This record gives sequence, structure tokens and C-alpha cells, in this order.
Amino acid sequence: MKIKIVGAGWYGCHLALALQERGMTVQLHDIAKNIFAGASGSNPARLHMGQHYPRSHQTRKHCQAHNTAFLKMYGGLTRCVPVNIYAIADKDSLVDFGNYRQVLD
Repeated sequence: MKIKIVGAGWYGCHLALALQERGMTVQLHDIAKNIFAGASGSNPARLHMGQHYPRSHQTRKHCQAHNTAFLKMYGGLTRCVPVNIYAIADKDSLVDFGNYRQVLD
């Protein structure tokens, strides 16, 4: 089977690889000359351990599992963000600072 995929970001590249591993012929197309030229290459902070979801233990747990699986497969293609800033509102927040700090730890 021959398949064409439009978009050479993380999803398009992963899908192409997964289909090739299943024996399919895949052509990957993108408007840019290089893979990860759009949002996939411009937003390195989206791969995280779930700190962005302090009210949901289950979501953090899934983020951590997906982070581990992603890094195992694609870790060589990622880079660290040197500075991460986390903030919590001092008024009208559904999570207090102590709880948020515990999640980060």
C-alpha cells in the first residue's frame, strides 16, 4: 500500500515511521524544505512531565508515561529548555502554591 502524508512535524513523521515499520510505502510531504520546520520545531516546551496540570493526578501520570516513551524513541531529536518558569495566581486560583510546589517536586 502506498500512502502520502502531508505535514512533516512530530505527528506526520511519527505516523510515517510507524506505517513504514508495518511494511507500507510512505511519502512524506511538507511545504517547508526540512522536517520540524513549523510548530513542531518551534515549541520545545510541550514535552513535559505534567506540571501544567496540577489538579489532575491522572493527567500528570499519563504525561509522565508518554514523556518516557517519547524520549526512549525520539530523545536524540529533542533539546532541553534552559529556563522553565512556572507561576500560580495569588487570587482566584483553584490550586494553592503549596500544592503546586508539591506537584513540581
